Amino acid sequence: MIKVIDVELAGEEWIKESVGESKYWTNKVIDKFIADGWNIRDWKITNQDILFILEKP
Repeated sequence: MIKVIDVELAGEEWIKESVGESKYWTNKVIDKFIADGWNIRDWKITNQDILFILEKP
């Protein structure tokens, strides 16, 4: 099964995290899909959003 998720770049959807000197951003929607067994097959970034193509075996 394949799903396409559109996540906006701006807004409250992204949460800044850090581990020591490293910084990264997480997204609750994408994290939920990954926790439910979905894999990121591909992704595309535009000026306003990121399209994630998710696949579940």
